[in-house]
Order: sequence, then C-alpha cells, then structure tokens
Amino acid sequence: MIITELQETLVYLCETTEVVEGQGHRVELQEQPAVAVFKYDNDYYAINDKCTHGNASLCDGDVDGCEVECPFHSGAFNFITGEATAAPCTIPIKTHSIRIIENKLYLVP
Repeated sequence: MIITELQETLVYLCETTEVVEGQGHRVELQEQPAVAVFKYDNDYYAINDKCTHGNASLCDGDVDGCEVECPFHSGAFNFITGEATAAPCTIPIKTHSIRIIENKLYLVP
C-alpha cells in the first residue's frame, strides 16, 4: 500500500506489533532492495537488509542493543546510524526514514 501524506509518498512496511525488540523484521519491497526493520528503545529503524560485505540478510543476524551482526562473517552495523562497527564490514549500510501512522510503519523514500 502506498499513501501520500503532506506531499510525501510513503511505502507501507508493516504493523508496529510485527517488529520485536532484539530481532530484525525483513520486509520485501517491489522494485527496491529488502529492508530490515528494528525496534530499539521504543523507536523504529530501517536499513537495507543485505550486508555491504557479503550477500547476507541482516535480519538473520544477532541484535545487541542498536547493533546487528552479519550472520556470515560477524561484521556489525549500527542500525540507527548505518555505521559499520565491526570488521570485516567497513562500508556503512543505507538507513531509511520511517513514519508511524496509526501503528503502521511506512518507509519515506
């Protein structure tokens, strides 16, 4: 579902209840890379799901606070800032803005 609010085109991701703190929630999007959604300290964050070091889904990695570890080589990213925080990952992950409307998460492209 795509909605337009205040001249923004928002892309529906999921319900807030689908995202569990301490776990990644993968969302497949049409014509865009998959997104990993995280909940941390009652806020929601979205990053590209594919690790910048290898072809791994970050949703399959362990979450520690605001960091997610890649399941392939144990590199890590801060899902708030996108910063690569552990080798062998050195290239930051793309972060996405999220809007919450009536307990639904939307990606702001």
